[in-house]
Amino acid sequence: MENHPTSQNVTFSMPSLILGVCGCLLLGSVFGGSVLFSQVSQSGFSRLFGVWPAGVVEESHEMPIGYDLKGKDKAREKVSEQRQLLSLPAHYGSLVGVTGSGQQAVLWYQDDMGVIRNVIIEADVMEPLRIDPKLTFKREADILRD
Repeated sequence: MENHPTSQNVTFSMPSLILGVCGCLLLGSVFGGSVLFSQVSQSGFSRLFGVWPAGVVEESHEMPIGYDLKGKDKAREKVSEQRQLLSLPAHYGSLVGVTGSGQQAVLWYQDDMGVIRNVIIEADVMEPLRIDPKLTFKREADILRD
């Protein structure tokens, strides 16, 4: 006895197809949004746009702090600080301005072609930051609206 694959035609009505697509989009936006929200909420930021949380970095260096009685630099001391680390796409270019108020900062970048992009950093308590540019790959840009 031989087994032969049988073909079956599956048909969906238009309303059930639309309902299925909408359901998938809704689930995708809920889960995608919750992943983004969990990354931002775990990092201490209430809103990030254009940068991504990348942990905490401790920086240390030596430098003279203050002056002696003769007005000369005091001996060097080792100082260190912890900063929230954010990753920024390097193709954004150079920082050309900073605006904002309260707990929100907007950083403005301009690339070599003159394109200006903003980065939004919002936090309940503003902490020291280190923003590291990272190389980007397979960049695409599509105009979605006129």
